[in-house]
Amino acid sequence: PDPDPDPDGGTRVIVRLGSGKAAQRGCGPKAALLDQAARRGLAVPAGVVVLDDGWRMALRRGLVRIEGSGTRQSVSVPDPTLLVHLLGLPAFDSYLAVRSAFSVEDAPEESLAGAFVTGLFVDGRRSPALAAGLAGVWASALHRPVGVRRDVIIQSMVIARRAGVAFTEAEYEDDLVNATEGTAQRLLAGRERGDTLVLPKRRGVERATEKDPLADRLQLLLRDVRRALGERDWDVEWADDGQRM
Repeated sequence: PDPDPDPDGGTRVIVRLGSGKAAQRGCGPKAALLDQAARRGLAVPAGVVVLDDGWRMALRRGLVRIEGSGTRQSVSVPDPTLLVHLLGLPAFDSYLAVRSAFSVEDAPEESLAGAFVTGLFVDGRRSPALAAGLAGVWASALHRPVGVRRDVIIQSMVIARRAGVAFTEAEYEDDLVNATEGTAQRLLAGRERGDTLVLPKRRGVERATEKDPLADRLQLLLRDVRRALGERDWDVEWADDGQRM
């Protein structure tokens, strides 16, 4: 369920992925599409979006502080437990990925891949770790204009054996996949090339065309993305733990 209303005026500052509320609350394409994908049954790791309202509330109340100047600015958290409580975050019992979903990301004219901090293997059971993860992501947007939304996605961490990004485009009958070992942070930031796979599009109830289980799971995932979100051009970040993608 969504958290209790914010005491300042009734505005909830987080939304659950799969609630269908991210776009309604003004989130950019990264959070809004992930929310929509989860709502339509795609295998999106469970999590929430901490809305820009949460960042502004925390800053207004002194729950976070901007320190330094210029390129040396950082965000500190005087009381991590109080921050986590007042944001209304759910109880986490696993490692988390804390990811930027700022309004300037994944726009048609500029993707800004790798431009902002991502916190991986953040211990969701410890308020100091979770608060530090949020602070790191928020701080990475300090050099951006004041009007930029600073939404942050918090998700269950996939302990990936292979991960990467896949491109499915309406005008082609094959999907292009870049893959690497582990979490693919360097690949997604453009600092590593990875391996390239070209996979025929899987349609309807067609049988697998690939003997490799990973390739088979990729085909199914991309088929389901097109079913759920439409036959358009999609860039899909994926992570596979050896059993599930």
